[in-house]
Amino acid sequence: MKKLKLFKTLLIPSLGVLTLGTIAVEATSCSCAIFHVTAVEVDPQQMVLSINETREIQAIVYPENATDKSVSWASDNETVATVDENGQVTAVAVGTANITVTTRDGGKTANCAVTVVEPIHVESVTLDKHNLSLVVGDNDYLTATISPTDATDPSVSWASDNETVATVENGKVTAVGKGTTTITVTTNDGHYTDTCVVTVTPLSYICVEANADSTLTLNNGVGNNPDLQYSMDGGASWNTYSAAINIDKGKNLYLKGNNPAGWSHDTLKYTVFVIKGDVSISGNVMGLLDNGATSGEEGDITAIPCDCCFYDLFRDSTGITSVSDDFLPATVLKCNCYRYMFNGCSSLTAAPELPATNLDLACYHCMFYGCSNLTTAPKLTATTLAEGCYYGMFKGCTSLIQAPELPATTLATSCYSNMFYYCSSLTTAPDLPATSLATSCYEYMFAGCTSINSVKISYTGIPSGVFNYWVLGVAATGIFYYRGSYSAQDFGFPPGWSKNPDFN
Repeated sequence: MKKLKLFKTLLIPSLGVLTLGTIAVEATSCSCAIFHVTAVEVDPQQMVLSINETREIQAIVYPENATDKSVSWASDNETVATVDENGQVTAVAVGTANITVTTRDGGKTANCAVTVVEPIHVESVTLDKHNLSLVVGDNDYLTATISPTDATDPSVSWASDNETVATVENGKVTAVGKGTTTITVTTNDGHYTDTCVVTVTPLSYICVEANADSTLTLNNGVGNNPDLQYSMDGGASWNTYSAAINIDKGKNLYLKGNNPAGWSHDTLKYTVFVIKGDVSISGNVMGLLDNGATSGEEGDITAIPCDCCFYDLFRDSTGITSVSDDFLPATVLKCNCYRYMFNGCSSLTAAPELPATNLDLACYHCMFYGCSNLTTAPKLTATTLAEGCYYGMFKGCTSLIQAPELPATTLATSCYSNMFYYCSSLTTAPDLPATSLATSCYEYMFAGCTSINSVKISYTGIPSGVFNYWVLGVAATGIFYYRGSYSAQDFGFPPGWSKNPDFN
């Protein structure tokens, strides 16, 4: 520290110049410390490469806080191995070379001994399976064995001829859809190949996929004790159901049964699955009857074997959020076969397809009653109806925004009665093209559909009892499309509805 002397001088008239004294002021100065390199190491200190192989060497400079840690690289035999400014070594030819790193500060050095050898080339690849059978949703693994086992580059790539049937990633094969595809493994060295033919069949069991921790319980009606088997390991082993089953999030529960005469048998003798949590249902409900027979096997069925066969099957299963499109493949139905099947499944958002074209008595009776989260109904292709076949089918589906088309032209008693009762989100009724009506066929059909403001009907008369209360409680105003001589009020519409005869 230096002391600077400062003099303060005052000029006073008559006295002249007066020096008052000195003031000591401190001045400081700074210097930046430099930390020099003391040593350098390399990692690794030796390596073996095959021709054209590359690998990086790391330089470790000491001390860690050295001011200048920059280095340079050099090879003493570039015909064998070269090195770039980042320490990346490339093998050129068989032989040895020393790779030296040198610090700019202090010229410290370290060496890596490089040996370059001839590569050991792949001669073949073999898969552990050459034929694989899976059901939709399942997966399996293929293992590729490289020869020789000490090949320099054992890496492989995988491919599927048809990814709509099965996909493959690192040897894991996942079944996607019905069909056949070929999985090919290819070596990167030499492009050797081997193949596996994968055959995928529809999933013929019921699969319960847990989107959150869930439980499944079985409730048997009077005298009904069906044979039910379950698997928690993808079908590798099966157990007889005896108590509630817990399904951890991300796991699958498979269900099947040997009940060829039917799962349930009347409105008292029936069995219900009660599922709580959050699950997606897929597979084939007929697997409860034919023990999971796959397509083409004995016992594979598309005809419902008895009345009430799946009566109440998932009633009040609030954990079911979706059901796959192909879950109900039957084309020949029986009386009450799907009655109340999903009644009270209040979390259900997606319903399965219904391929049957000829219906039976009350076969879909209240099938989705109370499914308050169901937004879209399945397509209804049936043209031959039976008494009460659609009775209350979507009753209380308060989120339903789109009703299915109803193509049948000849109706049966009560066939559409209560069908959309209290579907309060519906704004438009489906066209009603039927020209042959029956008693109570439209009774209470749209009652409580408070948002409906448009209805189209082709029939030109009003048979007794056919339209009783069918639009009770719809929107206060709307348009009734009808060509006959009757007014909208004659059909029970509110006074604010008008008639429009101009439609095709």
